[in-house]
Amino acid sequence: MRGLLSWAMGGRGRGAPLLVAVALLVAISASYAWQAGQHRQGWLAAIEAPEEHAGQELTLPLYKVGEAEPGRIFVTKLARNVPVVGPLAVAASGDTVSMRGTFHPGGCGEPGHPEVPHVVATELEVHHLRAAKRSLGLLTLFGLLFWLPRRFRRVAGPALAEADG
Repeated sequence: MRGLLSWAMGGRGRGAPLLVAVALLVAISASYAWQAGQHRQGWLAAIEAPEEHAGQELTLPLYKVGEAEPGRIFVTKLARNVPVVGPLAVAASGDTVSMRGTFHPGGCGEPGHPEVPHVVATELEVHHLRAAKRSLGLLTLFGLLFWLPRRFRRVAGPALAEADG
């Protein structure tokens, strides 16, 4: 056990702490993805039982706009082509939007409403800087991945060489 702990904390296999950290991150991410797939909520829960969710307020965070028409957009994330209608449903194709709206099971007979389940938008926000934020995050990540190994080699290199010898 002591040998394994020494290896994991950076004994002779100096890349081991990074390997252990990445393995833990992958395990936590896989666990979250599995749990999220087991619990239906929002749009997915509403279309499974439309009559039970009629009139319920839904929140659709960070959905990508696919097709866009005046007064109607189709947004995609985990669920594909969610129809959103109403005067606030104004966004260009390719935009990222977050919205709140009321779920309608379809066939309500209101003008401009489709016969399929849909959301009538009550609040809608277009995230104009989403692509720039993603690029900045990736640039920071790659910068850290480039800088950290060089920093640790410069600072800890001679001290580790003396300890091993």
